[in-house]
Amino acid sequence: GKPDCVDGSDELRQFCEVARPPKLVLTPQKVVIQPWQQFRTICISTTGSQPSFIFTKDQSLVENDQRYLVNRINATAIELLAPRGLRGQQDVDEIDCINTIGDRLNFEITIESLCRPDQMECQDGTCLPMPQFCDD
Repeated sequence: GKPDCVDGSDELRQFCEVARPPKLVLTPQKVVIQPWQQFRTICISTTGSQPSFIFTKDQSLVENDQRYLVNRINATAIELLAPRGLRGQQDVDEIDCINTIGDRLNFEITIESLCRPDQMECQDGTCLPMPQFCDD
């Protein structure tokens, strides 16, 4: 607007601009957990468009991955749950919440393990070499 105060303080941007609400809200947006620890997040699309969880690398739906449960709460809210958690940082794939109009928000998962980088943790806390997991 047009400044009326000599110092322009009647038109300061931080007081005059209306803050726009985010188009996607992720609660929480980040988790820091132990191996095998259950976690969840909820994504809400404030624009009224339907949200989904996808893997960032290939854009595939997270609901098709058996490690996760995806629960559509209503038309604008969706929950992501990992009932058994993940084994370690090696299991973490980047996940985004997206909506049908192209908005995107990243969900950060960090797993803090006491095992060495070449190991993974059993559910009882024992560390074993990675090749011993899923070795048929």
